[in-house]
Amino acid sequence: MRQGVPADPSGPQPTARARATRPDPHRPRRSDAAARAAHERDSLLATTARNTLESTGAYGALVYLRSRDRRSLVLCTIAGVPLSLMSAFRRVAAAGPMPVAVCYRTGRTITLSDTEDTMRRFPQLAVGLPYDYASACVPVRRGEARYGVVSALWPSSDDGVPEEARSHLRKAADRLAAGLAQLEEAGYPIEPNGDTAVVELAPPGPPTTRVGLFDWNVATGAISADDQFCEILGLDPAEFDGRAASLTTRIAPGDLPEFRAAARAALDHGRMLAARVRVLDRDGHHYPVELWARVPEGVPDGRAHLVGAVLDTRTGTAAAAAVERLHDGVFSLDPDGRITYANRSVELLLRARREDLVGHHPWEVLPWLSDPVYENRYRAAMLSQQPTAFLAARPPDDWFAFSLYPDAHGVTGRVVAAEPPPGRTGKPTEPEPDLGARPGVGGMYHLLQLASALSEAVTVREVCRAVEEQILPAFGGQELAIYAVRDKRLHLISQSGYPDGFLDRFEGTPTGARVPGAETLSTGAPIFFENVHALAAAYPGIALDEMGAWAFLPLIASGHPVGSCIIGFDEPRAFTVEERGLLTGLGG
Repeated sequence: MRQGVPADPSGPQPTARARATRPDPHRPRRSDAAARAAHERDSLLATTARNTLESTGAYGALVYLRSRDRRSLVLCTIAGVPLSLMSAFRRVAAAGPMPVAVCYRTGRTITLSDTEDTMRRFPQLAVGLPYDYASACVPVRRGEARYGVVSALWPSSDDGVPEEARSHLRKAADRLAAGLAQLEEAGYPIEPNGDTAVVELAPPGPPTTRVGLFDWNVATGAISADDQFCEILGLDPAEFDGRAASLTTRIAPGDLPEFRAAARAALDHGRMLAARVRVLDRDGHHYPVELWARVPEGVPDGRAHLVGAVLDTRTGTAAAAAVERLHDGVFSLDPDGRITYANRSVELLLRARREDLVGHHPWEVLPWLSDPVYENRYRAAMLSQQPTAFLAARPPDDWFAFSLYPDAHGVTGRVVAAEPPPGRTGKPTEPEPDLGARPGVGGMYHLLQLASALSEAVTVREVCRAVEEQILPAFGGQELAIYAVRDKRLHLISQSGYPDGFLDRFEGTPTGARVPGAETLSTGAPIFFENVHALAAAYPGIALDEMGAWAFLPLIASGHPVGSCIIGFDEPRAFTVEERGLLTGLGG
């Protein structure tokens, strides 16, 4: 069992070499230096992802680094591709057959021109990402040191990966390797120790809403305002005299009484000023703006002050109004597939309120879209960066045609009423109810990948090796033990990562014993412990090693218990519903 408080894993920790250095009282504390090193590493990764997109014309970039135990490659940084779509590939077995792993091991650049090329050379990747795109993987290495891989994605084309893009990708990987080598030489580990960082891309166009800021001293009538505030109100910032009276001349006379009343109420009662008024542009035309302000806290004369902003929403409002007038349903999905906008026609066609749709995946809130095939069409659009279309049926007798138009920032969708497809004269059937948690489309990759590996295994040792190489890297586990039942007792047939001799005490445990490895088998239900305290409380006195979370999975074949599988994780973790379902499926 762990002694004391574990080290904070949020940033790089000094290696033994660094700790042996005599401290200098005039230097910053080592923890501060470690934090700066972690920040520098993360900045290197983000810069590499951005440079990859800018220099190669790719729409997506992924940066993998080796794990601490060198078993896995961990997705540390991603740009232009939704992280949710790559969830099955956040950890890749370094010894596996995936392009990223082969590139890492061999030091060779690997390019794939399209789906057919991927299927022919890397069928395991095609199982998890059966979409049409081109890709390239370049090793991040310096001399004999291997750090990871930089990968980029392009829309599929006859030319495959652009020739000039390959040299730019290699240069980006070389610059990253040089930066990581400097950190390592300074005594800091460069291995990943946190979640995958998502690099935000610049918006595709100028913002649809302009915002100007101001500070208004109501007692004196003085206003401090930024240039954007003046421009929205049709004033030349260089000529603005800072007087409230000069601004009120820009407000439509009919809106002044309401504006003054709102300002007075905000001052008297400490309420938020929220007013919509019309102002004059430099050509003398009226247009609406929104004014928001509040009384500041901690200011001596706060009751005579208002600080706030003016919003010019003309472009966004006009665009939304135009879309609202369309009879076709128009909606928008963010990169992760959640609805961010739906026009009135979507509500009427799909018989769903906008407030119930926005913020959710369509297949989560519309039961007749819960078939994974529809989620798969969204994934295909985002990863191929090509428009896609499909028909969907809503019982009892409605059909709809959906069209999806993607870019790196999300998807614009269109939906219209449609006729049934040829040969489908019958009414749509109700979808079967979901009776339990099931892996998503991405999670199915691990099930198929393990099934593929097991189909090639002919001995018990090969079966155990396949499980070790697929499960541990996929979930970030550090320990794995597989027990088989013989004469109503559990016997260890394979283990990885455990301290020497730790498992000896469990050899020959009766299947009816009160230990989690046996109880998961007798009940047929998996058991998950998210931290040491939960396991110790459930099984007082049980021997503990240095792991922080565990999954105990029953191995059932043809309805009969044949063994159990134990996975240990070095840090506490909250097992999601999908992870529990996926691990249970892997055990089966």
